[in-house]
Amino acid sequence: MIGRYAAIAAGTNRDFSHTVATVDPEHVWLSWTTPESWSRWDKGLRSATMDGGAMRLGSKGLIEPLSGPRSSFAVVAFEPGRSYAFETRLPMAVLRVERAFNADRTAFTHRVTFRGPAGLVFAQVLGSDFRRALPPTMDALNRLARQET
Repeated sequence: MIGRYAAIAAGTNRDFSHTVATVDPEHVWLSWTTPESWSRWDKGLRSATMDGGAMRLGSKGLIEPLSGPRSSFAVVAFEPGRSYAFETRLPMAVLRVERAFNADRTAFTHRVTFRGPAGLVFAQVLGSDFRRALPPTMDALNRLARQET
């Protein structure tokens, strides 16, 4: 599902991504798909939880940022060991997060997209902070994955 929103200009605060090389895709995948671990590598999160166990298509959970309200999310795309996407509903907008490995799993990409009638407003309010935090967050995930090897 990565690339589904290619019509939105890549590299704006409304649609942006970052890619990092990795030597341990298994541990990256495990961390990605265990929301309870997200706050270990995403320093903008207080907590995240998944309802009902393992992540899969249709799974739902809660995410609580350090600042701002707790929000629910739903997994809207899921390809085991390869990629997934979740969405959080905002007032008149949707925040979509897509996480995927490249074809040979030597790199992973995290993409953030704001959509909907108020998507541009949320991109203006939140996008630059999210965009700035993405590289160090992914680096922290990659370091954590290497430590768990």
